[in-house]
Amino acid sequence: MIIKHLDAADAVDELASRGVCVANGSACSSGSDAPSHVLTGMGLPYDLAFQTLRVSLSLDTSEDDLNLLVSELSAIAAAR
Repeated sequence: MIIKHLDAADAVDELASRGVCVANGSACSSGSDAPSHVLTGMGLPYDLAFQTLRVSLSLDTSEDDLNLLVSELSAIAAAR
């Protein structure tokens, strides 16, 4: 997901401090400062690629988990 005007790396750190685990970039480039080569390869501009969060879901992901993500992400975005 893209959150315009929100640096994804900062959002990842802030969400982690609030108990929400997400990532920026692709799984295979974890730890890289470069934007996801997959996203840029699809034609996404660099500025938007740096604003993209990767959210992984599973059968164990609950509605409460998703509500927490939305709530905390909204709070972070509103504070910017």
